[in-house]
Amino acid sequence: MYSLIHTCIKVSDLEKSLKFYSDALGLKQLERKDFPQNKYSVAYLSDKSESIEIKLFYDYSQEKSSDLMTEFTNLGFTVPDLKQSYLFHKENGYNPSSIDTSEDEPFYYCINDPNGYKIKILRD
Repeated sequence: MYSLIHTCIKVSDLEKSLKFYSDALGLKQLERKDFPQNKYSVAYLSDKSESIEIKLFYDYSQEKSSDLMTEFTNLGFTVPDLKQSYLFHKENGYNPSSIDTSEDEPFYYCINDPNGYKIKILRD
């Protein structure tokens, strides 16, 4: 049996991405490793349960951030109070999409991280 330990995404600005994932989603940085000799850095983030990690990969020599999107589609997070989360993201300038109501109750909405990755916020 396999267990997922992390999801890795490439980022164009590591500091800006760390701030976004901390401020918008409450994730905390568990570890950061800089490898200047190999021209990259990685940072591992997790939620309070620390059951899964997001690995942010920053390539110092990266020229175009548009190349990032060819390697990843989205991240999904659940939240107990979708409406409260939506208002938080709206009030703090994260420009959430409208809430999808394809079910009887609100189901999810999306925000984008600084690199253009879609973050799906789903009802718990």
